[in-house]
Order: sequence, then structure tokens, then C-alpha cells
Amino acid sequence: NPPNKTPQIFCIDWNCTGTQLATGSSDQSVKVWKLDAASNRSLSLESDLRSHGDSVMYLRWHPSEPDRLASTSGREKSLKFWDSRAGKNTATLSTPGNNLYFAWSKDGNQIVVGNQKDVVCVVDVRKMSITGQVVFKYQVNEPAFLSHDRLLLGTGRHGSALEVVSFPEMEPLKHYVGHTASVLSVAVDPSQKFVATGGADALVCLWDARGESLVNIR
Repeated sequence: NPPNKTPQIFCIDWNCTGTQLATGSSDQSVKVWKLDAASNRSLSLESDLRSHGDSVMYLRWHPSEPDRLASTSGREKSLKFWDSRAGKNTATLSTPGNNLYFAWSKDGNQIVVGNQKDVVCVVDVRKMSITGQVVFKYQVNEPAFLSHDRLLLGTGRHGSALEVVSFPEMEPLKHYVGHTASVLSVAVDPSQKFVATGGADALVCLWDARGESLVNIR
């Protein structure tokens, strides 16, 4: 960043207890902000985590441990893991390409990470190793776990499909079309009853996930 220019924030995520907010920025930092418990209206800087060599483009907290998170930057072929309480980088795992998105499994033992060449890798977080990878023949964007054995992928398949694949096999199960352009973002609500998707068509779709199939309700 030029001198005196405020860094851009590229990603943001709350931890599982809603007490800490993490931001990833163009100044190559992961910052952790603590919510004031008394007022629930103000945030104070808790940690300024630095180990990346490029802008931090994506981060996600562990699904059940409120002080653990992971992040990736634009040009680094790696995932970095952090302990926000200790304020340090606890591990760095090399990956095959420049990563775009990733998602923790429901139990926090695995991560699915996708890169710019549409290669999706499965990471065993306990062993800090890549246990499998699949090369997709179509654009793959943000992943999200619907259950322990079903993974949602925002894709450009069929022009604009939300893909459901088995986990960890990564075998296609179903696909759903609700957008008119690539599905870029996917979010599953904490109750796992609803899924929201955002597309390159500037639309948000809401899906009912309570049955065997997803139903586009908006």
C-alpha cells in the first residue's frame, strides 16, 4: 500500500462464539477484533497476526474452537493456521496452487481448499497433510459443508450450478441451477436448514435444505 493509504479488507469472519471478528487485508495481515461484552457495540484490536507475504484474501475460523483460524493469501501457495489467543502462526501447509477459497469440515479435522486452476484438495488438519485432490473440468468457487459427508461447491458448471458432491470422495451427487451466471459464494446457516448462494449475476438465492433435495425458495 502507498504511504498513509488505509488497507483494503478482503475477507471477514466471526468465530464460533461470536466474540471475535477476524479480517484479512491488503497489508498482509490477519487482524482479530474482540467484541465488547458489556455493550456489544464496539470492537477492539486483540491481535495483529503477520506471516503472509501477500494480501490476505480468505480466512475462516475453526467451527468449534474459538481461538483457531486459518487463512490464505493471493500469491502464496499455502494455508496458514493461527492461534488468536497466543497471537502466533502455529503451522503453514504448502498447497499445489494459489488458493481462492476453503472450508472447514463440521468436526474441524479437515479442510477443503480450492485454487485458481480448479484443483480441490482435502487437508487433514491433524496431520497437516494433503490426503487427496481432484481436478475439476469446470470453474469451482467457494465450498461449504452441508453435512459431514456432503459438500456444496459454487461452480460455473452448466453455466451456473450449485454442485453437491460426496465427501471425501468428491463424486458428483446433484446439481442445482438458480443463477444465470457462475455461483461464486455459498453459505450454510448454523442450523443447516438453509443455504444462500451469491452469483456473478448479482443475485442471492435462498435454498431450503431440510429435505433430500435443495429447493430454491427465493
